[in-house]
Amino acid sequence: MRIGLVGLPNAGKSTIFNALTKGRAKVERYPFTTIEPNIGKAEVPDERLNKLKEFINAQESIPVEIEFVDIAGLIEGASKGEGLGNQFLAQIRDVDLILHVVRAFQEPDIPHRTLELKPDEDITLVNLELMLSDLEIVERALEKLKRPEDKERKEFLLRVKEYLSRGVSPRSLQLKEEEKRIVKEYGLISFKPVVYVINLGEGEKEEDFRGRLSQDLNAPIVCIYGKLEEELSQLSPEERKEFREAWGIGEGGLEKVVRVCYDMLSLITFYTIARGKLRAWALERGKSIIEAAEKIHTDMAKGFIKGEVIGVDDLLKFSSYSEAKEKGVVKIVGKDYEVKDGDVVFIHFH
Repeated sequence: MRIGLVGLPNAGKSTIFNALTKGRAKVERYPFTTIEPNIGKAEVPDERLNKLKEFINAQESIPVEIEFVDIAGLIEGASKGEGLGNQFLAQIRDVDLILHVVRAFQEPDIPHRTLELKPDEDITLVNLELMLSDLEIVERALEKLKRPEDKERKEFLLRVKEYLSRGVSPRSLQLKEEEKRIVKEYGLISFKPVVYVINLGEGEKEEDFRGRLSQDLNAPIVCIYGKLEEELSQLSPEERKEFREAWGIGEGGLEKVVRVCYDMLSLITFYTIARGKLRAWALERGKSIIEAAEKIHTDMAKGFIKGEVIGVDDLLKFSSYSEAKEKGVVKIVGKDYEVKDGDVVFIHFH
């Protein structure tokens, strides 16, 4: 899973990046501190994995990891190459989801494009540059589609062009499988799922921000106290928990982002146990056990015989996996079985 952080210069992308990855991205009070993208990984918080590790006394447990990419700030005219526009746009085309960081903190020493914060305008500017970049790609592609067999592709791209020309996001389009392949082939950014991350300052409240926002973003909004979360990320889990309890702070920034991103990408988590090693895997909801096996190793999918499956909560009711199996709770499933969130999966293959 690869997630890109985008936004205007000085929106606090690198601060949010550090908060999510415990990273050390450089944070300065001027634009374009991030020239080459900062890349970092974060482990998906998973209480079920911790319980399973203790239950089976695993020698090692490996959580799902998310790769975050902190991309250079976007300015007006980026689609035409202004600032680091072309470089920025190339970097974002291969991410699975966009975290659009919006500045909602007041800090006189950190410059902003306007004297007064205008989140509506900031959001519109970034979205418009992304759409203009896609529009240029679509127009170039249409110029090359002259053969009769290009008819369906041309019709689809003309629909996309019509949306982009009006400054309207094409995400609402219901895509056929072939159209999804076309979108991926051209790397169209406007179709990528987006989550708005509101970077709040001390004393700011979510409801205050929403009150300044006149447009319906038609996408999830996650509010984070970026600077505070960055500082907390450097503490131990125990210290973070104590601090949150003392200050009445609920769910952490990483937990919020992961939960929403999982939902947007329609992901579930399943688990495997092998040779004392416990591992969590992310899988798209609705996928079969064969597709889960392929994610683990292609040989498992090719030589699939059968699967053993039990949910985490059901397994934890017993003293061991063997007891659950003896009691008939472990299911034997075929290749068409749809993997459920929380399944512990064992693949038999040759």
